[in-house]
Amino acid sequence: MFCQGAVRNVSDRPLADLWARITLLDDEGLPERAGIGQVDLNPLRPGAVSTWRVVVTRFNVPFTAFQTEFTPHANGPILRMRDERPEALDVVAR
Repeated sequence: MFCQGAVRNVSDRPLADLWARITLLDDEGLPERAGIGQVDLNPLRPGAVSTWRVVVTRFNVPFTAFQTEFTPHANGPILRMRDERPEALDVVAR
């Protein structure tokens, strides 16, 4: 399955090596599986928008929700973000 989207840098400094992390959550809200992918623009300059794509593999339990987080490195700390997604999201499994 893949997830894709866009991210805007709302800070006043460039963000280098930015990664998107998707976590699939089960019906109790517990993490089931995660995937990570690098944001296309590097660095992501202030005000700029970049696309990203994350592939999540080998999940066995049906998921009911997902979280999107961004990190400055593949294993870095989670960055603060402002989520502007619409309430209803399409989830496509492939």
